[in-house]
Amino acid sequence: MGYTLEQGDQWALAEDLQVLLFDEDLRFFNDVFREEAEFRPNITVVALSQLTVRHCPPGTRGVLMEELIQLKKTMSKSVRDYSREFRTLLRMIPFLEHGENEAVPEADVVRMYRMGMPINWQVEFHRISRGWDLPSMEDQFELIERNEKESELLRGNRNRSKQQQPQQRSNAKKGNDQRPKNDNQGRANKYCGYCKRNKHNNSECFRDPSSPAYPPHNSGGQQSHRQHQQAQAFNGNRRANNSMAAMQEQMEEMAAMMRTLKKRQDDDYAATQFYETPRHHSMASMDDMAAMTIEGAPRM
Repeated sequence: MGYTLEQGDQWALAEDLQVLLFDEDLRFFNDVFREEAEFRPNITVVALSQLTVRHCPPGTRGVLMEELIQLKKTMSKSVRDYSREFRTLLRMIPFLEHGENEAVPEADVVRMYRMGMPINWQVEFHRISRGWDLPSMEDQFELIERNEKESELLRGNRNRSKQQQPQQRSNAKKGNDQRPKNDNQGRANKYCGYCKRNKHNNSECFRDPSSPAYPPHNSGGQQSHRQHQQAQAFNGNRRANNSMAAMQEQMEEMAAMMRTLKKRQDDDYAATQFYETPRHHSMASMDDMAAMTIEGAPRM
């Protein structure tokens, strides 16, 4: 809202200020306003100036300038917030009294604003140009801030990808070394990562040089392995002997069957001969008897 020196605007400004003031400041403002209201058209400005004198004694300009110099842009503070705080302090100076309300030179404003920025930002800003006013400086530093955030985001993505690669390789290695499934429940918990076989683990593997069961480290392991081989050979021989015995038994059974069959065939043949031989012999006897009868008959 714009205020003029007219009485209505002055009273409206006074009412707005009374809403913002409290306690002693409000009483002081009202006292000045009532005393000077009939004599000054700009009574509200006069009352506000008296209030400023009360709160801003001589030397306030130096305090404000020191605050401008000490103001810094931090990591948690954006460029826009830093600019807002800087301009707030700068706007207080024209309202000072006691001859301390002179405007700050533009060169000093630019220098104090730039010195509050990070060193690397100042170097980047100085590389681009050396002559700036306050509004253009604010825009340029906001651009630098935006570029740095984008660079940090890219670096963070690359770092996350680098951290994920070893983890992925580790997971792949774990997947390769993962114990395969085994239907043999008695040896399901044993798997050798050296020779990739079941039924024994790394500490029992005689092929692994770092295993206690490796022959140079454990002669007992070598002896047990030799005994195991001998036992396997003995079992193989026993199985072979059993096979030979079974084969011989089968051959004997077959020979007995052959003898029985041959005997049966001989019996059948003998029976056949028995029934065929008498017939031939009877006929031969009858012929002989007839011949003998003819020969023995008296001759006529």
